[in-house]
Amino acid sequence: MDDRIYKRRYLILAVLMLSPFMGNLDSSIVNVALPVMARNLGVGISAIQWVITAYLITLAALVLIFGKISDRVGKRTIFVWGFLIFGAGSLLCALSRTFAFLVLSRVLQAVGAGMFMSSNQGIIATVFPPQERGRAMGLNGRAVAIGAMIGPPLGGILVGAFAWQTIFLINVPISIIAFAAGLSVIPKDEKLAAPERGFDYAGSATFVLAIVSLFWALLSGETLGWGAWPVLACLALGVAGVYVFFPIERPTGEPVLGLPGL
Repeated sequence: MDDRIYKRRYLILAVLMLSPFMGNLDSSIVNVALPVMARNLGVGISAIQWVITAYLITLAALVLIFGKISDRVGKRTIFVWGFLIFGAGSLLCALSRTFAFLVLSRVLQAVGAGMFMSSNQGIIATVFPPQERGRAMGLNGRAVAIGAMIGPPLGGILVGAFAWQTIFLINVPISIIAFAAGLSVIPKDEKLAAPERGFDYAGSATFVLAIVSLFWALLSGETLGWGAWPVLACLALGVAGVYVFFPIERPTGEPVLGLPGL
């Protein structure tokens, strides 16, 4: 390991900790603003909950995919550009004047969060020697808890003192700072050589389809009714996607999910 990188490892860790902190802060800060957002956008509480749900579903579907992509294009690249996309999505959320535009902006936000959260621990493993990785991972995990804990009270203060848009606007300067700090502090990592069979597009698409279908069905069943045909169709599609996913992964040279036995 480069001695210069080792000496600034905790500075690098401080930048990396922004990713779980911001990812979890943004999923929890919205909760207290939902009633105000519902009134301003003219929708019901059951509908406005998709501002949270769309973010979480997108994040769950893409973290694994971006983790694989980061191995090919570089973890630092995925990390810093993730913050830029997250900041752009946050700005669009604050500028939203319709419910549909807000949900789409939250999806873009989650794409950025999926990028920087997927590459975070890989960079830690590269920067810290084996005997120090446990401590670094533990500190990184604390950022998850702190972000989830600070979100609701901070959201209440911002919504009460200003407007609901401010819960998204505060992400913009932080994202710009994280982007610039990541470029200047985090070392470049070596990209893996592209495998002969290329990226696992079939496995990635099947995984995303299965996750989105299952989560949508499970989260919509109580509202639409568990016997509603969209819920049953998405449950069937999700189960079928999981069933097909593993046979797709076995013959590929670069599976998106490398499990033992595949």
